[in-house]
Amino acid sequence: MKTSKYYLVGLTAIVVSLMCCGPVSAEYIYDFNGLTANGALHGQDGWAKDGGNTSTVRDEATAKASFPIADQPNWTGFSGNVVNGVSDVGHYRLNDGNWSFSIPSSAPEVRFSYTIFTRGSAAGNVGNMAGLYMGDQQLFRLGVKWDENKWRFRDRDNDDTFAVGTGDATLTDSHQSYILTAVLDFTTDPTKVYADMWVENLTAGTAAVEVMSDIDLGLVGDELDPSNWDKLFLRLKTSGAIDDMTVTAIPEPSTLALLATGLIGLLCYAWRKRK
Repeated sequence: MKTSKYYLVGLTAIVVSLMCCGPVSAEYIYDFNGLTANGALHGQDGWAKDGGNTSTVRDEATAKASFPIADQPNWTGFSGNVVNGVSDVGHYRLNDGNWSFSIPSSAPEVRFSYTIFTRGSAAGNVGNMAGLYMGDQQLFRLGVKWDENKWRFRDRDNDDTFAVGTGDATLTDSHQSYILTAVLDFTTDPTKVYADMWVENLTAGTAAVEVMSDIDLGLVGDELDPSNWDKLFLRLKTSGAIDDMTVTAIPEPSTLALLATGLIGLLCYAWRKRK
């Protein structure tokens, strides 16, 4: 009788947890820690440059020391290896056996984020960016447009949306640590994917702020199915550092509901057996 009682209590706790906590996300983090520090990014672990020179993989201490002394106290949120060093080209990494991300076709929401040490008011109007591709097709990039102190979101067709940001989400003349996040919505329109961009200032220690919303990525055909997305992209056009490129897939609520329903069925069966 005691065993049955504890069994019922355990099942009840699981069901309640599932119903209260919501869907469990699948998160994939590429942190560069498996790469050789203080060497070229190109040629390591499937990373390839698109012509030109290459960015550098550096250990955290070396990367931090490469920035102005006055800005170094703002360095936070990095660990292990980071990508640091200016390159005039993009770098790409196709999913392979060493590391890959997987997004189900049915995902109602996908998030892409990365940590960046960057500043505003610098020469050059391209800036530092990262994003996702499908094969050779750019899907989106997000980053900075330095010469105007603006955040930048670039869609499939290289059309840019800019935002200044507010409060701690505003670019300054000093390097600061940020997490940039693209929140991608697949539910509003089955023929489109919309994106919001969020900025979290790690240096200030404040909450993330939405700086752009409802950007149509312009995806077509198979690009609308996130299970086909298969490539990371980054570029450090000017002084900066990038770490922890993260892909997060939010599952369908129906998946969680089916699991909870099954457990409720077991709970009812166990209750009847007990009686």
